[in-house]
Amino acid sequence: MRNHFLNILGLQPGASEEDIKKAFRKKALSYHPDRNPDEKAQKIFIEICHAYQQLTNDTEDESVSDPSRKKQHEHFERKYRRPISPEEFDQMLKKAEAYAKYKMFKEKNIKKIAYSEIKGTAINKVAVFVGIISLCVGTILSIDYLVLEPRVEEAVMMHYYDNGYHRISTVYDISENADTLEPQFQIEGNFEDEGYHNIPPNELVKVYVTPWLNERVAYSNRLKTYEEANANYKSIYSAFWVFAFLFFFPLVTLVTRGPHSIYFVFVYFNTIIPSVMMVIIALILLL
Repeated sequence: MRNHFLNILGLQPGASEEDIKKAFRKKALSYHPDRNPDEKAQKIFIEICHAYQQLTNDTEDESVSDPSRKKQHEHFERKYRRPISPEEFDQMLKKAEAYAKYKMFKEKNIKKIAYSEIKGTAINKVAVFVGIISLCVGTILSIDYLVLEPRVEEAVMMHYYDNGYHRISTVYDISENADTLEPQFQIEGNFEDEGYHNIPPNELVKVYVTPWLNERVAYSNRLKTYEEANANYKSIYSAFWVFAFLFFFPLVTLVTRGPHSIYFVFVYFNTIIPSVMMVIIALILLL
């Protein structure tokens, strides 16, 4: 029977294991279905593989003797719908093992890999640039609203109307700085604010204006102080703490900079949210 299989490979009785391997490689390349379109080639290729398996069954062919390898071998043949030679099977196993190791390495170091990839992208540069600009804008707003003392301008209450819980009043600026800003403007107060006080028409009003952005942040009658004044909801500073949070938001990105999950999430938000808020503030100030 051995001689029959040797004959299929074109070998003489007594051929060595090395001769069998060489003959199999040569014939397998000649009759492989991917290389030889002849209809008979597939049948010959199957006979060659079978002969090689039988001749190496007692020596090197673990794919036949080992049940687990044999099962894998059959799986590959079903998957690719063609005979798989033992040598080709071994190559497939090596590739599969190499891929498994690569996948394990990638999963283990996914954060470092992702961080190194982000570092080389434009979004990282944009995030840093937007972060610096956002911190600068946030600092300017904070100093203008929280640190510097607002100047007081005098105005006259003209008329008002109520809109739900808010009272929107039209006032006329009579201070020395009236020519630098529009003399007639609106202020808005909330009835539910603690310490809110009403100012009747034709009364003098003290309007508190920030020194840098000229935002009218509050107003009161002549007897009240800045601490007792009504907040002006027409000012951008009525939402100061929202702006402060958004503009100092990039600090999280700068502090967590590195292969961390938090950084990956915040680096994308950092390029979008502060940019949108800066555009909104610019439009409010211009309009």
